[in-house]
Amino acid sequence: MKNELTVSANAREVNFRAIRGGAIAPQLLYCSSHSIQQNRQEPVIALLAGSVRIAAVINLADTDHTLAGKALFAPWYNRLLHSGRVIAPGMDFSNTGENFRKKLKKAL
Repeated sequence: MKNELTVSANAREVNFRAIRGGAIAPQLLYCSSHSIQQNRQEPVIALLAGSVRIAAVINLADTDHTLAGKALFAPWYNRLLHSGRVIAPGMDFSNTGENFRKKLKKAL
């Protein structure tokens, strides 16, 4: 019970959660804060990602070019990157713009 509470608290801390809705199957799509920022969140996200067996990542913040150096500090993420399982469209986060919608649709 204590371990479940710790995992739950850690998940809240790094905004790690399953996305539910529409035709999305349970435990298929997850969201989290940036997972490879070389900060205290990275080990927590690595643990959570491993526990649900994350098989691919859509990284909205980075591009393929900017990921190369960052991924070195997160072995689980680096494996996905080198397996071609990371999509990094380099979003500008102006989510009202047409460019944002096009990039997000392509990434998904």
